[in-house]
Amino acid sequence: VTNNTYAALEYSFPSDWSPNDGARPSIPTPSGGVSAPTQTRITSRSYVLLSDLTASFFRPCAIDIKMGRQSFEPGATDTKRDRERAKYPQQDEMGFRIVGMRIYAPVHPEADRSGYVRFGKHFGRSLATRKSVKGALSGFFRQSADGDPSSSALRTRVISSVLQQLRLFQRWFEDNRSLAFYSSSLFLVYEGDGTQGDVVNLKMIDFGHVHGFARDLPCRLAIG
Repeated sequence: VTNNTYAALEYSFPSDWSPNDGARPSIPTPSGGVSAPTQTRITSRSYVLLSDLTASFFRPCAIDIKMGRQSFEPGATDTKRDRERAKYPQQDEMGFRIVGMRIYAPVHPEADRSGYVRFGKHFGRSLATRKSVKGALSGFFRQSADGDPSSSALRTRVISSVLQQLRLFQRWFEDNRSLAFYSSSLFLVYEGDGTQGDVVNLKMIDFGHVHGFARDLPCRLAIG
Protein backbone atom coordinates (compact mmCIF):
# COMPACT_ATOMS: atom_id res chain seq x y z
CA VAL A 1 0.00 0.00 0.00
CA THR A 2 1.66 3.20 -1.12
CA ASN A 3 -1.20 5.72 -1.06
CA ASN A 4 -1.14 7.53 2.29
CA THR A 5 -4.87 7.32 2.92
CA TYR A 6 -5.18 3.66 2.01
CA ALA A 7 -2.05 2.80 4.00
CA ALA A 8 -3.50 4.46 7.08
CA LEU A 9 -6.79 2.59 6.66
CA GLU A 10 -5.08 -0.77 6.15
CA TYR A 11 -2.90 -0.34 9.23
CA SER A 12 -5.47 1.15 11.60
CA PHE A 13 -8.55 -0.81 10.59
CA PRO A 14 -7.88 -4.06 12.55
CA SER A 15 -7.42 -2.18 15.83
CA ASP A 16 -10.15 0.39 15.10
CA TRP A 17 -12.77 -2.27 14.36
CA SER A 18 -14.55 -2.01 17.67
CA PRO A 19 -16.07 -5.04 19.42
CA ASN A 20 -19.24 -2.91 19.58
CA ASP A 21 -19.59 -3.58 15.86
CA GLY A 22 -20.61 -7.12 16.77
CA ALA A 23 -18.90 -10.48 16.53
CA ARG A 24 -16.58 -9.34 13.81
CA PRO A 25 -15.26 -11.66 11.11
CA SER A 26 -11.75 -13.02 11.55
CA ILE A 27 -9.00 -10.79 10.19
CA PRO A 28 -5.19 -11.12 10.14
CA THR A 29 -3.05 -9.22 12.60
CA PRO A 30 -0.70 -6.50 11.30
CA SER A 31 2.93 -7.46 11.85
CA GLY A 32 4.07 -3.97 10.98
CA GLY A 33 3.04 -0.86 9.12
CA VAL A 34 6.14 1.22 8.58
CA SER A 35 9.14 0.96 6.30
CA ALA A 36 11.68 1.50 9.08
CA PRO A 37 11.67 0.77 12.84
CA THR A 38 11.86 4.46 13.71
CA GLN A 39 9.12 5.63 11.34
CA THR A 40 6.07 6.90 13.23
CA ARG A 41 3.82 8.29 10.49
CA ILE A 42 2.27 7.05 7.28
CA THR A 43 4.01 8.29 4.14
CA SER A 44 3.96 7.42 0.44
CA ARG A 45 6.73 4.89 1.20
CA SER A 46 4.87 3.12 3.98
CA TYR A 47 3.69 -0.43 3.67
CA VAL A 48 1.58 -2.84 5.68
CA LEU A 49 3.01 -6.22 6.62
CA LEU A 50 0.44 -8.77 7.78
CA SER A 51 1.03 -12.03 9.58
CA ASP A 52 1.67 -15.02 7.31
CA LEU A 53 -1.62 -16.91 7.25
CA THR A 54 0.03 -19.97 5.70
CA ALA A 55 2.85 -20.29 8.22
CA SER A 56 1.20 -23.00 10.35
CA PHE A 57 0.41 -25.24 7.37
CA PHE A 58 2.64 -27.99 5.98
CA ARG A 59 1.30 -27.84 2.40
CA PRO A 60 -0.97 -24.76 2.26
CA CYS A 61 -3.56 -24.53 -0.49
CA ALA A 62 -4.76 -20.94 -0.72
CA ILE A 63 -7.30 -18.84 -2.60
CA ASP A 64 -7.98 -15.09 -2.66
CA ILE A 65 -11.60 -14.15 -3.41
CA LYS A 66 -12.56 -10.52 -4.02
CA MET A 67 -15.97 -9.95 -2.46
CA GLY A 68 -18.91 -7.89 -3.64
CA ARG A 69 -20.54 -6.97 -6.92
CA GLN A 70 -18.31 -3.94 -7.44
CA SER A 71 -14.75 -3.09 -6.47
CA PHE A 72 -14.88 0.70 -6.75
CA GLU A 73 -15.92 3.15 -4.05
CA PRO A 74 -18.69 5.77 -4.11
CA GLY A 75 -17.36 8.86 -5.80
CA ALA A 76 -14.97 6.95 -8.05
CA THR A 77 -14.33 8.60 -11.39
CA ASP A 78 -15.91 7.17 -14.52
CA THR A 79 -12.45 6.08 -15.62
CA LYS A 80 -11.92 4.15 -12.39
CA ARG A 81 -15.37 2.57 -12.59
CA ASP A 82 -14.81 1.47 -16.19
CA ARG A 83 -11.37 0.11 -15.38
CA GLU A 84 -12.64 -1.93 -12.44
CA ARG A 85 -15.66 -3.27 -14.33
CA ALA A 86 -13.44 -4.26 -17.26
CA LYS A 87 -11.37 -6.49 -14.99
CA TYR A 88 -14.26 -8.91 -14.61
CA PRO A 89 -17.62 -7.84 -16.06
CA GLN A 90 -19.26 -10.93 -14.56
CA GLN A 91 -18.54 -9.76 -11.01
CA ASP A 92 -21.82 -7.86 -10.87
CA GLU A 93 -23.63 -11.15 -11.54
CA MET A 94 -21.40 -13.51 -9.54
CA GLY A 95 -20.97 -11.27 -6.50
CA PHE A 96 -17.27 -12.12 -6.22
CA ARG A 97 -14.10 -12.71 -8.24
CA ILE A 98 -11.34 -15.28 -7.85
CA VAL A 99 -8.14 -13.23 -7.70
CA GLY A 100 -5.78 -16.20 -7.56
CA MET A 101 -5.23 -19.59 -6.00
CA ARG A 102 -2.55 -22.17 -5.30
CA ILE A 103 -3.09 -25.93 -5.00
CA TYR A 104 -0.65 -28.58 -3.80
CA ALA A 105 -0.48 -31.21 -6.56
CA PRO A 106 3.14 -32.37 -7.01
CA VAL A 107 2.42 -34.86 -9.81
CA HIS A 108 0.41 -32.35 -11.84
CA PRO A 109 2.16 -31.57 -15.16
CA GLU A 110 2.04 -27.84 -14.42
CA ALA A 111 3.29 -28.10 -10.82
CA ASP A 112 6.33 -26.03 -9.88
CA ARG A 113 9.38 -27.38 -8.07
CA SER A 114 7.59 -27.04 -4.74
CA GLY A 115 4.69 -29.15 -5.97
CA TYR A 116 2.17 -26.34 -6.38
CA VAL A 117 -0.05 -25.40 -9.29
CA ARG A 118 -0.69 -21.66 -9.37
CA PHE A 119 -3.57 -19.77 -10.95
CA GLY A 120 -3.17 -16.01 -11.30
CA LYS A 121 -5.51 -13.10 -11.80
CA HIS A 122 -5.95 -13.75 -15.51
CA PHE A 123 -7.30 -17.21 -14.73
CA GLY A 124 -9.92 -15.72 -12.42
CA ARG A 125 -10.93 -13.13 -14.99
CA SER A 126 -11.31 -15.85 -17.64
CA LEU A 127 -14.14 -17.54 -15.68
CA ALA A 128 -17.01 -16.14 -17.71
CA THR A 129 -19.83 -18.51 -16.68
CA ARG A 130 -21.23 -19.89 -13.44
CA LYS A 131 -20.22 -23.35 -14.62
CA SER A 132 -16.58 -22.32 -15.04
CA VAL A 133 -16.56 -20.62 -11.62
CA LYS A 134 -18.01 -23.73 -9.99
CA GLY A 135 -15.41 -25.81 -11.81
CA ALA A 136 -12.59 -23.63 -10.50
CA LEU A 137 -13.85 -23.82 -6.92
CA SER A 138 -14.35 -27.57 -7.25
CA GLY A 139 -10.79 -27.89 -8.51
CA PHE A 140 -9.49 -25.90 -5.56
CA PHE A 141 -11.13 -28.27 -3.07
CA ARG A 142 -10.45 -31.43 -5.10
CA GLN A 143 -7.10 -32.59 -3.79
CA SER A 144 -5.76 -36.03 -2.88
CA ALA A 145 -3.43 -37.05 -0.08
CA ASP A 146 -0.57 -37.67 -2.51
CA GLY A 147 -1.37 -34.72 -4.77
CA ASP A 148 -2.38 -36.86 -7.73
CA PRO A 149 -5.26 -35.06 -9.50
CA SER A 150 -6.37 -38.26 -11.23
CA SER A 151 -7.17 -39.86 -7.88
CA SER A 152 -8.43 -36.74 -6.15
CA ALA A 153 -11.75 -36.30 -4.39
CA LEU A 154 -13.52 -33.33 -2.91
CA ARG A 155 -12.19 -32.46 0.55
CA THR A 156 -15.67 -32.54 2.06
CA ARG A 157 -14.51 -31.96 5.63
CA VAL A 158 -12.57 -28.91 4.51
CA ILE A 159 -15.63 -27.61 2.66
CA SER A 160 -17.83 -28.16 5.73
CA SER A 161 -15.40 -26.17 7.88
CA VAL A 162 -15.27 -23.38 5.31
CA LEU A 163 -19.08 -23.18 5.16
CA GLN A 164 -19.27 -23.03 8.95
CA GLN A 165 -16.83 -20.12 9.04
CA LEU A 166 -18.56 -18.38 6.13
CA ARG A 167 -21.84 -18.43 8.06
CA LEU A 168 -20.16 -16.38 10.79
CA PHE A 169 -19.17 -13.80 8.20
CA GLN A 170 -22.67 -13.84 6.75
CA ARG A 171 -24.33 -13.22 10.11
CA TRP A 172 -21.99 -10.35 10.84
CA PHE A 173 -22.64 -8.64 7.52
CA GLU A 174 -26.37 -9.12 7.83
CA ASP A 175 -26.42 -7.49 11.27
CA ASN A 176 -23.72 -4.82 11.08
CA ARG A 177 -24.78 -1.25 10.38
CA SER A 178 -21.45 0.52 10.69
CA LEU A 179 -19.15 -0.23 7.78
CA ALA A 180 -19.24 -0.60 4.00
CA PHE A 181 -16.50 -2.64 2.34
CA TYR A 182 -15.18 -2.12 -1.18
CA SER A 183 -12.53 -4.33 -2.79
CA SER A 184 -12.03 -6.44 0.35
CA SER A 185 -11.20 -10.13 0.04
CA LEU A 186 -11.60 -13.47 1.73
CA PHE A 187 -8.31 -15.32 2.03
CA LEU A 188 -8.77 -19.05 2.55
CA VAL A 189 -6.07 -21.58 3.39
CA TYR A 190 -6.46 -25.29 3.98
CA GLU A 191 -3.97 -28.08 4.60
CA GLY A 192 -2.99 -29.68 1.31
CA ASP A 193 -1.28 -32.64 2.94
CA GLY A 194 -4.16 -35.02 3.62
CA THR A 195 -2.14 -36.81 6.30
CA GLN A 196 -2.02 -33.62 8.37
CA GLY A 197 -5.77 -33.30 8.87
CA ASP A 198 -8.37 -30.90 7.52
CA VAL A 199 -7.20 -27.63 9.04
CA VAL A 200 -8.80 -24.49 7.59
CA ASN A 201 -8.01 -20.81 8.10
CA LEU A 202 -10.40 -18.21 6.66
CA LYS A 203 -9.63 -14.52 7.04
CA MET A 204 -10.89 -11.24 5.69
CA ILE A 205 -8.19 -8.99 4.17
CA ASP A 206 -7.75 -5.70 2.28
CA PHE A 207 -9.28 -2.79 4.20
CA GLY A 208 -7.95 0.20 2.26
CA HIS A 209 -11.43 1.01 0.95
CA VAL A 210 -13.63 0.63 4.03
CA HIS A 211 -16.18 3.39 4.59
CA GLY A 212 -18.49 4.32 7.41
CA PHE A 213 -22.08 3.50 6.60
CA ALA A 214 -25.37 5.12 7.52
CA ARG A 215 -26.33 3.87 10.98
CA ASP A 216 -29.89 2.96 9.95
CA LEU A 217 -28.87 0.75 7.05
CA PRO A 218 -27.32 -2.74 7.13
CA CYS A 219 -23.71 -3.11 6.06
CA ARG A 220 -23.25 -4.48 2.57
CA LEU A 221 -20.34 -5.62 0.45
CA ALA A 222 -20.69 -3.07 -2.33
CA ILE A 223 -23.75 -4.74 -3.76
CA GLY A 224 -25.24 -1.52 -5.02
